[in-house]
Amino acid sequence: MDADSDDFEESFLNVCPICDTLKRNDGDPDEWISCESCCNWWHVVCAGYTNADIDDEFVFFCNACN
Repeated sequence: MDADSDDFEESFLNVCPICDTLKRNDGDPDEWISCESCCNWWHVVCAGYTNADIDDEFVFFCNACN
């Protein structure tokens, strides 16, 4: 796999599967969580949680991996 393919795959994993918003690496005001199994990123609210639900011990598995 070449560098361009790696970049494409990484950017695909950084799109919220609910709202199709791309996760920005710098200054993104939205809170994101990553599935522990597939590593896809989700907005906290799109995954059905609030920021108050998320702490250092929180473990998230998306619907597909759950």
